[in-house]
Amino acid sequence: MKNFLKEAEIFNAENVLGYIAEISNFHRIQGSKELVETARYITEELRINGIKAKLLEDVYDGERWHLTLASPIAWDLVYGEIEIGGTRVTTSRTPLVVMAHSPSGEVEGEVVAVEREEDWEKAKGKIVMVNEKWHENYKKANKKGALAFIAYRKGTGKAFPYIGLFLTKKDLQWAKIPAVAVSEEIANKILEKVKKREPIKAKIKVETVIPESQVLPIVYAEIGKPPYVL
Repeated sequence: MKNFLKEAEIFNAENVLGYIAEISNFHRIQGSKELVETARYITEELRINGIKAKLLEDVYDGERWHLTLASPIAWDLVYGEIEIGGTRVTTSRTPLVVMAHSPSGEVEGEVVAVEREEDWEKAKGKIVMVNEKWHENYKKANKKGALAFIAYRKGTGKAFPYIGLFLTKKDLQWAKIPAVAVSEEIANKILEKVKKREPIKAKIKVETVIPESQVLPIVYAEIGKPPYVL
């Protein structure tokens, strides 16, 4: 550890926040071009700081397997927005409003909160809002004829959670509806109105691109002498 810390002295601690801010500018979703751009940025900064680094490449294509993990589809976010309960949020505020790997779509409809299994009987022709098992429930929403899918995560407060669908190419056979995410704060306001039987409508718009494939970037760097800290 002492050797590692000595080798790491090449980094200027004052620049760390700058690196974090720069990396945060990229929407680093698996299968997206911005993840590749992030990896290239990191590789170049390592080289500038005198660290031997190189960018290795594999592929995201929604078909192959990486050890025990299935590759998600290649996917890029263009634009997204949701207008619900008097609140409008777009990707200019946060790209996390669109669930990773969501298909494109534009819908308007009544919101149904799914908290129990029997709530799925009301899903057809509605926009469903769910707080768990997002991939499984997104698939169920498609099969039940829902118009769109809204996800939220308990314990996140005002923050918009990162939630990915991690769709494969095979999943695109059934994955047809747009999927967005809202903060727990917004979700709780909607739940209160739904429980009072007040009708809640939402407008959702998602624009995405699903290429055939995208680079899976791997930044490889060596610090110190063997065995390297990677």
